[in-house]
Amino acid sequence: MINLLFDDDKPILKQFHVQYLILRARNSNDNKIENILKFGLIHFAIYESLNSTFQNDLSEQQTNILFNIIINEGNKLPQVLFRFYKSTKLYELIIEYITTSKDDFSKMVPFITLNGILLPPFKLNKRAENVEYILKDYVKVTKYQIANIYNPKARFSFHHHDIYMEIGDGWVFMAEIGKMEE
Repeated sequence: MINLLFDDDKPILKQFHVQYLILRARNSNDNKIENILKFGLIHFAIYESLNSTFQNDLSEQQTNILFNIIINEGNKLPQVLFRFYKSTKLYELIIEYITTSKDDFSKMVPFITLNGILLPPFKLNKRAENVEYILKDYVKVTKYQIANIYNPKARFSFHHHDIYMEIGDGWVFMAEIGKMEE
């Protein structure tokens, strides 16, 4: 009995309980960013949102790290907010996953916000349904839904905000993606 209590060689992880965890990273090293995100997921119990800002373009490895967090960490994270300079790949991966995955989406983060500069400018996905356009001040909001091709009851709502601020070859945008109740 004593051995069971005291000889367990597995360390007990201590976690900080927080509403929000905000991480900022310069994209100098893919492994450093991966380690920072892993540290955050292991050592923090996050009740509201993981917010991460990346100050340069996202590399392919960084994009894959963020995508894997989105599709696998929904049991730990109710919401993620990722800010980055230039990218379309993460947004495209999320749409492709939602549309074509045979997964039941139970491990996916239920609410995702992406901010950045979209290259090229936003184009509505061909599978979009219930499309609405709203124009307010300097922002064009496109609201729509996408259903999974294998399970049409698995639906996601999208609010895509195009902010009329052209930067280089792209546009400033914010995309909110939410899992809808079946």
